[in-house]
Amino acid sequence: MLTCCVEQTFGVALSADERCFSGIRCGCILGSMSTVGPGLFAIGDDWVPVLKPLPLFEGMSSRHLRRIPAKARRFQPGEAIVRAGDPGSGFYMILDGEVRVDPPEGRPVVLKAGDYFGEMALLDGAPRSADITALGEVTVMVIARAAFSKLLRSEPQIAQVLLRTLAGRLRAAEKQF
Repeated sequence: MLTCCVEQTFGVALSADERCFSGIRCGCILGSMSTVGPGLFAIGDDWVPVLKPLPLFEGMSSRHLRRIPAKARRFQPGEAIVRAGDPGSGFYMILDGEVRVDPPEGRPVVLKAGDYFGEMALLDGAPRSADITALGEVTVMVIARAAFSKLLRSEPQIAQVLLRTLAGRLRAAEKQF
């Protein structure tokens, strides 16, 4: 059975009308982008299959996921995606390519398609703890903190789902220690 690029990259099952069967990673998500600025692209309802399996959005309805203001952005090899100390301005999920995370202490880590970073920045905007750099050409999904905060004010049910999810994660972490 053929799988589309979203199914291959993120391990989610899509309905027949959601599949691209492109055989290449840039098919349905990256192929349906419309330009909204230099290196910045918008995608409508197509983000639901990407957002749904993320732990941060666990339990959120498809209706609410469609409201999340996500955009795609491309970075060139060697380009900084975030820098340590900069304000946490958003959440990133790697759609294609690889990035290197350079923490101030410790060894660098490579993240690839399906990995994500900056989820806490959506809520607190705290400074970034590491430099993250594109190793090759990289496409990421970005949810900007300011746009997400505006959505939470207009849709308090989304905030309630996030609070339940974060409380569950905190309880699970407490049991480990």
